[in-house]
Amino acid sequence: MDNTVDNSFSDPDKYKLQAKNIFKELMIHPPPRLLTITSGEYSFHLLTENGVSFLTLCETKSPSYLAFSFLEDLNKEFQNLYGQEVARCERPYAFIKFDTFLQKTKKVYMDTRSNRNLSKMAGKYNATKKGISEVLGWVKEDPVETGFSPQMIAAIGGGVLGVLL
Repeated sequence: MDNTVDNSFSDPDKYKLQAKNIFKELMIHPPPRLLTITSGEYSFHLLTENGVSFLTLCETKSPSYLAFSFLEDLNKEFQNLYGQEVARCERPYAFIKFDTFLQKTKKVYMDTRSNRNLSKMAGKYNATKKGISEVLGWVKEDPVETGFSPQMIAAIGGGVLGVLL
């Protein structure tokens, strides 16, 4: 939904193209609920639920559980406001009003040193450290064709186990 790109990205068009390729791939192969794809110094984090996918791009060194917490907040609010309308959606920008919430939430999460984010990170780290019950993975052999090459995607249970590229 949010088509904004932070100016700190070295090549925003490259990552926009990769995001489009990710969504094309996900239309063919349904994703796990949580997914991380690392592309160089950045990682795409994806949450999919009830036919709606949320994607964010973060520096790879950023905590994945903070990215997934952001996506969970977006998903929760979107499902509360529009969950019943998704199946009846007839136009691509039917939920444009959600952008206001998205922008406000994005600002909150941009400051990784805020007390709110530090406490979320600590809680998620402890939960993730105990282990994740299930691992789902994909193998992509041709990074040129898709724009990304995840060899192992681990998800579910509140965090990401790892991504090997």
